[in-house]
Amino acid sequence: MALVLVQCDCPTCICNVDEIHGIRKGHRVFCSQSCADGHPNNEPCHGTDACGCDCGG
Repeated sequence: MALVLVQCDCPTCICNVDEIHGIRKGHRVFCSQSCADGHPNNEPCHGTDACGCDCGG
């Protein structure tokens, strides 16, 4: 099976995520639980990893 990357459904996230292993909420796919939860505590999508996103902060 081929790896299918899609953009995270968080509106301000620029990460791509493997469609099979991403966090799913309905028909939406997210790169992290933080993005899937809507960043309730303004936490970044990948903790201290530098992914280049501004989401959550």
